[in-house]
Amino acid sequence: MTNALHILLGAAAERGASDLHLSPGEMPWLRIQGEMTPLPLETGPLAGDEIERMLHAVMAPEDLGRWNGAERRSVNFAYAAPEIGRFRVSLASSLAGSAAVIRRIPPEVPSTEALGLPAAATDLADAPAGLVFVTGASGAGKSTTLAALVDRINQTRNGHILTIEDPVEYVHTAKRCRITQREVGIHTASFTNALEDALRQDPDVIVVGEVRTAEQLQLILQAAETGHLVMGSLHTITAVNAISRMVGMVETARQGQVRAQIAESLRGIITQRLVPAVDGQRVAALEILVNSAAVAANIEAGNTVEIRSAIESGRAGMRTLEQSLAGLVISDQLSYATAREHANDPKALDRHLWANTREPI
Repeated sequence: MTNALHILLGAAAERGASDLHLSPGEMPWLRIQGEMTPLPLETGPLAGDEIERMLHAVMAPEDLGRWNGAERRSVNFAYAAPEIGRFRVSLASSLAGSAAVIRRIPPEVPSTEALGLPAAATDLADAPAGLVFVTGASGAGKSTTLAALVDRINQTRNGHILTIEDPVEYVHTAKRCRITQREVGIHTASFTNALEDALRQDPDVIVVGEVRTAEQLQLILQAAETGHLVMGSLHTITAVNAISRMVGMVETARQGQVRAQIAESLRGIITQRLVPAVDGQRVAALEILVNSAAVAANIEAGNTVEIRSAIESGRAGMRTLEQSLAGLVISDQLSYATAREHANDPKALDRHLWANTREPI
């Protein structure tokens, strides 16, 4: 069954797919430049037990144990296919049977320059301590941007970087930093356990996956307050939503305290969205929030409108998603129609285009 999986992974890689979807009773699907397309098989659609056998053959015993014993009937793990590449696998039960989404992980960690990250974003990695978040929808490239920021730290600072991942995606090699990468389910029972252990392992930088619970949030706030740089991700589509999401993780009685902690510890938020460019590829539109005394005061007070206004001001390199989209349209990387489709606020997009071009939209 390993050979059958490798054939599918090889076909996906040859076609430049970011993801391979395996669903019972269907042909495999590929996501190429954000669009789903079927991958015809001479043998016909895949059965659920066939998908399970293919993936069980490459799972570590710990992952197989989690799959067989998990009430959620889902498991995430990484797999390195010889001569094909490294992949992140998400296997889950569904109405039709066991289904999987397999995402290709590029073999090299991209540089911040290769990703086109502006200075306001890359400078966040230079912070000695505090919180840095990369946010966006699933498939927006959050893991890639985090990996690029980690690589920047690895090349520019002397220290210890500790990552807690589910699963380990990009594999980092030591440059100027010692790197410790821990995988949930393999090296630690949970994110919470790993975070509780982290401060005893003398890290300078702690990188976590998505922050999901109040307990995890409190642990990373504690780490940031005690002099560590903590980097993580959230599934939100704006920087303001990221702050609201964190505050909303805790009960109402504690929200004021958490707002104060976030206001004190936050260094910045990068929110990104991959949008189809005119050249057929995809380009990242970025919203960037950089914390300042004024932003911190509005975070603590819960003034979300004022936070967005601060981002829109452009100070310290900040920008809204709409300002980023407008810049991509003006530089002919993006069509106006595509920009409007992906804007959170199309009227704001039009306003920024008018301000920069003085031509009617």
